[in-house]
Amino acid sequence: MPLPTFFDSTTAEEVSDALAEEVRGRNVLITGTSMGGIAKLVVITGYDAGRLQLSEDTIKREFPSASIRRLTLDLSSLANVRKAAAEVQAYPEPLHVNHIAPFLFTKLLTPKLLASATTDLVTEHPDPTTYNHSNAYCHAKSAAVLTALELSKRSSGRINAYSLCPGLIYTNIHQREESIEIFQAGGYLDADKKPNTQAHVWKTMQQGAATTVVATFNPRINDKPSAYLANCNKANHECAASSSDAETAEKLWTLTEEVIGEIQVLVVYGSQRVRQIEFRPTIINI
Repeated sequence: MPLPTFFDSTTAEEVSDALAEEVRGRNVLITGTSMGGIAKLVVITGYDAGRLQLSEDTIKREFPSASIRRLTLDLSSLANVRKAAAEVQAYPEPLHVNHIAPFLFTKLLTPKLLASATTDLVTEHPDPTTYNHSNAYCHAKSAAVLTALELSKRSSGRINAYSLCPGLIYTNIHQREESIEIFQAGGYLDADKKPNTQAHVWKTMQQGAATTVVATFNPRINDKPSAYLANCNKANHECAASSSDAETAEKLWTLTEEVIGEIQVLVVYGSQRVRQIEFRPTIINI
């Protein structure tokens, strides 16, 4: 049966139903899990153990037989990221899908992703006087797009990495007191602190999650590694040139390796034997 066409209004449930055979038996790791699938195993992560438990309880109320594993992951601590990655590496199950943006965790889990692969498959601290939340957010998202581009290239087709825009979704971040003024200044929230539907098109939670499910399981994009997706479809034309430049992606990868101390060096013996060594230089925080 041919797959249906997905649109901007398509929900994650509709995509999951259509791609049920692709989803079945897969192990998925999702970061930043919070309240508000039919995978074999879902690893949910977050920095707060209590909230993770609430998330698991919420999932199991709707899907009692779901296999859930909680993983405490504080992305603000590189030490905690390394600890969490080591824990996942020790899981007996293979890891098929790692839905995550931060570079270090993805890089540390690359061997786990490769092991399950099949044929289908600013170095400076920010200046507080000039730091801008909106610019920092945009830079982080651009880096995620570039990382997906470079990861796909470096894995030689064994890992399909995608980046995507889920759309504008009203979540708990829009309700935090420290965030409301920022979103109002950007025109996303109105004077009543509600979504500005006059200036922007908003999606429901279910619609916002749909593109992620498409990126994860839709076989139509298996031959399009590193693609940028929006509204459940390939949308490379919507991606800024600065976020889709191969040379910039390579430079960003190398620079980030230096910053986090995860550098790969190619050692050549004669003209034939080549092996890869990974080391972590000492990093002194000043």
